[in-house]
Amino acid sequence: MTETSNTPTPATEATSQQQAPRSGKRRRWLIGGALAATALVGLGVAAAQSQGGFGHHGFGGRHSGGFDPARMEARIDFGADIILGRAGANAEQRQKVAAILKSLAREAPEFRRQNLAAREQMVSLLKAERIDRAAIEKLRAERIKAVDDASRKVTEALAQAGEILTADQRRELISLAEKRRSMMGMWR
Repeated sequence: MTETSNTPTPATEATSQQQAPRSGKRRRWLIGGALAATALVGLGVAAAQSQGGFGHHGFGGRHSGGFDPARMEARIDFGADIILGRAGANAEQRQKVAAILKSLAREAPEFRRQNLAAREQMVSLLKAERIDRAAIEKLRAERIKAVDDASRKVTEALAQAGEILTADQRRELISLAEKRRSMMGMWR
């Protein structure tokens, strides 16, 4: 029977000391890389929003002349008729779901306005002679709360719309979305 000692030998102690700084350095690089990537994504999103908003198929991008509530409502009605019709929803279900989506979409311009204002505020904070970390953190926390609130509203709208549809209709909608995404090469 042999006994194993937990006391480090000089060779294992030297090896572990060499690995500790290496793993710490690697961790710092990973964290730094993640922060840099997050910053780049944030700047990219802010730049995209400042140049037009909701995209070329949306309700107010560079090519549409700004947000048009009537156009937005017409697009939601059209989409509800086509997509929900394919899932077997009747006219009443389509109208109820469209109303939920319209209510949600009416808040989008204000959310965009707030994001643009926050972007301008962040730029001002970063241009200042001295960096005010407390103000930057406050702005970050406010935007995280705003995004969380928006996410809750979207989730609530999805749940409300889901309650209007039958389980079979919801499954068919998911199937249609999966087919569309697989055709576009986006679904895994």
